[in-house]
Amino acid sequence: MASQTTFNTSTNIMNGNDPKNVSVANYSVEEIERIINDFYSPTSQLTVPQRQQLNSILECLQYSPLAWDFSWTLLNTNKSPSVQFFGAVALCNKISKHLSELDDNEIQLLFQQLIQRLVFYMSINSKQISIKLVVALGHLILNMMPDKWKNGITAIITLFSQSQNEFLKEHPEKGHLIVLNILTILPEEFSRIVVSKAQRASIRGELENQFPVVLNYIQFIISAYNQPDILAKMFSCLSKWLEFGIAIIRVESLFDYLFNSLNNENIFDDASNCIIVLFTSPDVMRYPAIFSRLLPYVLQLESILDQSLMIGDKEKSECITKLITQFGENLAQLIIQMAIAPNQQSQTLSHRFCCLIMKCTDMKGQYPVEETCSELTFSFWYALQEEVTSIDDDEQRIILLELFRPYFERLIEVLISKGQLPENDSSFTSEDKETFRCYRVDITDTMMCMHTVLSNRAMEVLANHLSLAVEQNQSWQRQESIIQLVGAGSEYVPLDENQILPRIFLLLPKLNFCNSSIINATLMVLGQYSSWLGHHQETLQNCVHLCINALSNSELIQSASIALKELTMENRMHMSKYLNDIFPIIKNVLENGHVQPNDRIRCVAIIGYILSAYPAKIVIDHLNILLAPEVNKLLGYLSETNGDQNAILRKQNICTTLSFISVLITAIGYCGDQSDGDENEQQQKATENPSEIPEVIIKKLPAVVHHCPNEAFVLLFQFVKTGLQLHEQATLRSITMFTSNYIEYTKSNQRAADLLKQNGLEIVQILLKCIGGASPRHLVDTLSLPLLTLTKFYIDSTVNWVQQCLNDPNFPTPSPKRHHREALIKALSSERTSRANFKDHVNTFSSACRGIEYSGTSSNDNIDIGYNLILLSNRDEDFRRPAKQADIWKDTKYALGGQDQTLSREGGTWLCLNTVQSKIGVLLNLTSHLFEGKNINGQSRGFIVPNYVNNPEINLDLYMDELQKVKGNYTGFNFLGIERQLESKKWRAKYINNVSADSLPIEIKTSPFGFSNHIYGDENAFGKTRLGCQLFKTLLHDLTDNYKKPITDEKELIRRAFSLLSDTTIFHNDSNLDCVYSHYTKANRDQISSIHVQTTGEEPTYGTRTSTVLIVRSDQTGVFIEKTLSNPLVDSSEWTENKWHFQLNDINEPPVLIN
Repeated sequence: MASQTTFNTSTNIMNGNDPKNVSVANYSVEEIERIINDFYSPTSQLTVPQRQQLNSILECLQYSPLAWDFSWTLLNTNKSPSVQFFGAVALCNKISKHLSELDDNEIQLLFQQLIQRLVFYMSINSKQISIKLVVALGHLILNMMPDKWKNGITAIITLFSQSQNEFLKEHPEKGHLIVLNILTILPEEFSRIVVSKAQRASIRGELENQFPVVLNYIQFIISAYNQPDILAKMFSCLSKWLEFGIAIIRVESLFDYLFNSLNNENIFDDASNCIIVLFTSPDVMRYPAIFSRLLPYVLQLESILDQSLMIGDKEKSECITKLITQFGENLAQLIIQMAIAPNQQSQTLSHRFCCLIMKCTDMKGQYPVEETCSELTFSFWYALQEEVTSIDDDEQRIILLELFRPYFERLIEVLISKGQLPENDSSFTSEDKETFRCYRVDITDTMMCMHTVLSNRAMEVLANHLSLAVEQNQSWQRQESIIQLVGAGSEYVPLDENQILPRIFLLLPKLNFCNSSIINATLMVLGQYSSWLGHHQETLQNCVHLCINALSNSELIQSASIALKELTMENRMHMSKYLNDIFPIIKNVLENGHVQPNDRIRCVAIIGYILSAYPAKIVIDHLNILLAPEVNKLLGYLSETNGDQNAILRKQNICTTLSFISVLITAIGYCGDQSDGDENEQQQKATENPSEIPEVIIKKLPAVVHHCPNEAFVLLFQFVKTGLQLHEQATLRSITMFTSNYIEYTKSNQRAADLLKQNGLEIVQILLKCIGGASPRHLVDTLSLPLLTLTKFYIDSTVNWVQQCLNDPNFPTPSPKRHHREALIKALSSERTSRANFKDHVNTFSSACRGIEYSGTSSNDNIDIGYNLILLSNRDEDFRRPAKQADIWKDTKYALGGQDQTLSREGGTWLCLNTVQSKIGVLLNLTSHLFEGKNINGQSRGFIVPNYVNNPEINLDLYMDELQKVKGNYTGFNFLGIERQLESKKWRAKYINNVSADSLPIEIKTSPFGFSNHIYGDENAFGKTRLGCQLFKTLLHDLTDNYKKPITDEKELIRRAFSLLSDTTIFHNDSNLDCVYSHYTKANRDQISSIHVQTTGEEPTYGTRTSTVLIVRSDQTGVFIEKTLSNPLVDSSEWTENKWHFQLNDINEPPVLIN
């Protein structure tokens, strides 16, 4: 009823007037207060248009001249929390944007009122409003600097530290917290103030001049206080001034305290974060002496590291390792300068630091189960070798190489040890296995750096270790690790090397081949050294039979076929003598229906490359054997008339067969002229009846691959044009591979080349149309391959075709500007564009066509993006299932989330945040078809979330342990528990499902991560899960400028987050989803395959009905935003949005609806 009363007084709104045209001067303070309460009331019955009208009025009010007056009236504890917060926000906005509306006397009065109100809200511990008032005061001080208030920082410190206010006299620490908050805000908000360029420079100069005052105050705080909350704020303050640009030389007096603080558990995290900022200062080479004096402090971290390792504190060990590595990575140049300094002490410090990094690299324990530190150090070794090898002075570079050679050689030994496969990986989760796989890739990359810096000596070290491993019969794991690192050097060994590699290859037959892993590693090395082996025939002969024999083993065929393909492609003439050995085995492989398509294609290529060295008659004899079965398949597919039911499968089968044929054609035509001059047969083919084209191709392809009629090529082009427009990823990938192979083949067949030029413009039009929006975004990378191949072989024609297409300003859409079109043409014209760069250009153009921005992805865990947690969630549900929108729960005013209203399940939920407990629970269902013993009548899973977030007596680990014991009692679920740790202030996430009684809770350490209605893990992920993670990474990349700065535009973050949740890309052939929902119809599976599930004619009452974005800022405030369908059964396009502001761990600050 409150909303009706308010509307009766707000007649302008009820009459339908545009709020933007309504004079806000017409509203009294009482009216404004009623509007705010009505707008934010959890029981409000406002319609969507009414809420939008009120929101517009409140926005206008915030920036109106009235705000200077009504803000103070609203900032009264007799008012509701939402009214008070609105008053603080309005005041802050006015000061930051419209301070020029006040004269000097009014500004002085504003300052006094702001101080009084800030102290008052601090006295009642209202953090949410206090923070807003501090920001407002910060903007006021910055705008008054330096002309209106010189030495303002000194005055602020004096004002609060020597205040006669009774509260501050009784609680002086509160005054210092206010000062520290203000001193933190000043450098932080400097970049956001709206002033002229000249005034900005003047303000910066004043801040820099006043820093000694700030430093003295920080030193006072250090000497007078030991409360963790005050010291934490002090560290934050110091970090912001360093980020502002204060030279490191000005804080040298704090070095002792900073590093000693790492021994205090209560402030360890805050101190380490501040030290990281110190290490990343741009002053490295400006003040080398200062940074060299930091090195002894860094070396002292070893004792803290040892202690952490001894007590098994992995988190602290990892943090200390990050500090050590961060210093070395940013100061590698300083390290090498100290190593050659005439001062013995500097040389010793440099040596000790390298030894300390080596100790971290050689951390005891199995990565990532027992230790997670070693991987952090790889970046230092890369930076060090880069500094050493980039020295221009030859004599100095030689000296440095000699100095650091022992470390690099020792590092190789450590990499061998750390890269060993575990004896038993049964304790590894799927996430652990993937993490370890990536770790081994990083080890290989680091070894490549060692090849760069040590040249042949790196291979010699590996050869010595391999020889010792064979002589002493060391474990197969160690031998396999050495072989992996040998492969990393394939690009660095000259083809005429005849000392070290022959030793290594002679040792290969002596390896302990008791496990498929070491055999696979060895086979991969043979492929990597194919070029070298081609120049050493005696060694090649010994290696070929190892590959041939492995083809018959299902566990080895992938690596064996890769190796043989490389060997035959690089050494066709030498490998041709093995035709009779290889052909029967490959024929058997191709006849085996269980062989993976990629393995079959590679085997076909192997035969093709070998046959390319033979005369045409031998080629055709073998092709009759190989192609007859494939051609019969193609004939069968072409003759199928089952309508649309199997259309997609039919296209896939056609593309697979064509890939087989095209790879074979390309491989055989790779070199040599195998024409046998059969002109009569060629003439006969040219006069075949066009209506019999499919049959002609079927009949003629086995015997006349090189003499097929024009009609054959025409049909192949028709396959290309049709196939490129398909939206099934696997099918499209096959077609683009076939197209690229075929384009390459046309260079050796003039008739095919002529037909390509005739059809080229149309093919380019189709490609650009698909890239520009006709195909889903996730297919753009795949579509770029044929375009790149065209530019590789027909660059002039391709550029001309693309220019013809893009001259039309509306093609493929009107969205891309002139510079977008020119950039794509420039990329096409460049002969040096790599595949990765070309894909980036195509993606940029594709995004421009779709009216969005594109950027690649990267991550940097060391960068503070300004947010500790960002959670995005969609709820897909039957619209007929009753549910409450997100709100504060009645039984606890700190729990925020939606609730199920189904009979006997009232109170269950899918997502909930408890702000006092700092816990979040997320629940997704798992279909009963995943379970062997289906528990259809189990307990409702909806109570798993509230039982966790609202229980103050149980933490995340304990809850997971208890849930593990009883999870079999529930219907199928995925549960994600998230908890903020009070000590470290970091968030932890653990996951559990009840598919198997044996599956244990998993701690998730990757970021970002995602999951849907599938078991967690990349191997189980749906296409939409992977797409969501990729879109989220792109979002973070864009908003942080490639992780170079924090996110500053929160509105854009929220907009992009909801845009992600609205993505409707459909994955028509998602094998993981098809497996989980095999009992669904194809149409149903397609419907639920997108991030945002839309209703369909078959399922008009099912879809995404709620989207939620939850973000937690670095200051532990945050917002919870829910968009939900207002009345989905009536209108599935009308959404209601509600937004709450919250402060974590504050019993006095429940979430406030702010909309």
